Order: sequence, then C-alpha cells, then structure tokens
Amino acid sequence: MLNAAKRILIVAPRGPAMSTTVERLASHGWGCQMVDLLTEAKEALNKSQFEIVLAAENMEDGRGYDLTDVIARRSLSLLVGVMLSGSYLWLPTVERGVRTLGARAVSPSLLEVTMEDMLLGPMLAVGMGTAPALPAQAERLRHKYQVPPRRKSAAMR
Repeated sequence: MLNAAKRILIVAPRGPAMSTTVERLASHGWGCQMVDLLTEAKEALNKSQFEIVLAAENMEDGRGYDLTDVIARRSLSLLVGVMLSGSYLWLPTVERGVRTLGARAVSPSLLEVTMEDMLLGPMLAVGMGTAPALPAQAERLRHKYQVPPRRKSAAMR
C-alpha cells in the first residue's frame, strides 16, 4: 500500500491544533503536504494527486469552502475544519466527489477513523479489480466500501 505517498493536502494557518492533526495523520503513515493559503492549495492540487483535502474554515485569502467545486470535479474529498476551543471540528463537505456539505461532524478523535475509511475505500476497489466509484455511483450507493467477512473453510474447522 502506498501510504507514504502524499495523499492528504492540509490547507490551514500553521499552529498547535494543525500541528497535532498532522502528527496524528503522519503516525498512520499517511503522507501529508501542508500549505497556508487557498491560492497555494489550488497550485498544489494542479501539480499533485491528493485523495483528501483538510481545510480550515477561515484563512487569510478565503474560506475552506471555496475549494468545494474544485474538489468535487476531481472526485476528491474535502473536510472543512471549524476551530472550537483549541481544536477543529471537521465537517465533511465533499466525499469522493459527492457533495455532503457537512451532513455530519467529525470530532478530532474520530478524524482518523473517517480518514482511514476515505483512504482505504479506493484501495479496496483497486484490490478487488474494480475502478473507484464515480460521483454518480457514489450518490446512488452512498459510497460505502465494505469488505465481506472471510469464511472459514471446512478444512479449518
């Protein structure tokens, strides 16, 4: 698995809350690139492939939500972080190209689980010989990848 590749773009002013988030994601082996401004984020998206973009709600040159259209067109995922008492509450805005616009909130403790689900899904699809779901398929299927449970063979019983 290519976890070390830069799969996550983080768009936020540097600070303790974001540093903690980056450290936690890096501990999973997920490669991250961090930029401070929306203009830098758009440049990075044009140069490199990312699966997930984490963006702060407010930055010097705009809002994290301003990336929604770009992310949706590229079938990526966008979570916008709203700063609350020293940490971020994450609002999924686009999931694999499908707009969700904050249908649920992700606490800092659930961020890693959510990220794992988003990053693992496309890898499972490739491993199963199918292409990652297109936005239309995602909306129809609610875009949840599931791995069927392994069955014990008769010889193992």
